[in-house]
Amino acid sequence: MDIHTQEPECHEGEDTVIQRYPVLAERFRVLRTLGKGAAGVVYLVADLNNDSKQVALKILNSFTAFDEHTAERFIKEVEVCTKIEHPNIVDAYEFIRIDDGFAYSMEYVQGRDLLSYIRRDTDAYDFISSVFEQLLPALHTLHEQGIIHRDIKPENILIREDGVVKLTDFGLSKKLDEEGLTKTGVLLGTCQYMPPEYVRNGVFDARGDIYSCGVVLYELLTCERRLEEMRGNEALEYLISTDFYIPPITDPKVPKKFKRILDRALHTSPRKRYATALQMCDAFTADSTKSTTAHTDRTQSQTSDSRLQVFGQITQSSALGASYWLKAILLSVVLALITIAAFYARKGF
Repeated sequence: MDIHTQEPECHEGEDTVIQRYPVLAERFRVLRTLGKGAAGVVYLVADLNNDSKQVALKILNSFTAFDEHTAERFIKEVEVCTKIEHPNIVDAYEFIRIDDGFAYSMEYVQGRDLLSYIRRDTDAYDFISSVFEQLLPALHTLHEQGIIHRDIKPENILIREDGVVKLTDFGLSKKLDEEGLTKTGVLLGTCQYMPPEYVRNGVFDARGDIYSCGVVLYELLTCERRLEEMRGNEALEYLISTDFYIPPITDPKVPKKFKRILDRALHTSPRKRYATALQMCDAFTADSTKSTTAHTDRTQSQTSDSRLQVFGQITQSSALGASYWLKAILLSVVLALITIAAFYARKGF
């Protein structure tokens, strides 16, 4: 569910899901509908119990769209957000039970999701690096707690107006030491971002999240959504039939560092990918540092060359000056000797 697709503000008297539940209606005033999905809706609301602070209120109340597994994932999302503190992970505030479902309030991120940036035909490579230099440490924090996100995609990566990245939607997250939340044989997530080992064997660990990050990076660099025209089983069948092949980027304008990162992050073998999200992050920052160092070295070299050139000019000028004065002194001596000789000649010596 895209919770940051802004829609027109709710008008007074307009029916909202919140109005059906007194526990919500007495506390929250609806400002705008942020997103709707099969299982529920998300509103931008003012929390009247907290100085009318603006928060996003996510409500899951459609029994026809979810079963006990969906409800369990919903509760899990709240648990993850409340336990993990990181500046690039959306904060969750409070879990609220309602008659036929659940609701919880969370940080409202004023901005857009990363999907809106994919179709921008621009060479925004600094922006892309900034996104991953914020996203990957947040992901690493989750992994350190034994939590796998399992649904990394552009819609779940929010960009605040000031450029801060926020990772959200932990409904499919899973601790490494627990059983799955779905029936055997059922895959959860968006097909285009699923790692090969998950589709083939149902295995999804931290390296699976890294693969998903690689797909997101690929889409940002190509300015298009991968397999956008395919849905569900069609996309899965295509991925399996092509052995999860992703065409290499041939655009010469794309920096080589991004191509190197893609080669490793998108490897079909988990063992050949980055071992951790932080290691992948280092690939972005290390290359930037290397570039800065190279630029500094070039500048220092140019400065040294300039200094040597100036020193050479000064030395050459000094040499020319010394030669001039030496000739002047010799000429003065010769003239003095001629004058003395003339004097003694007149005296008859």
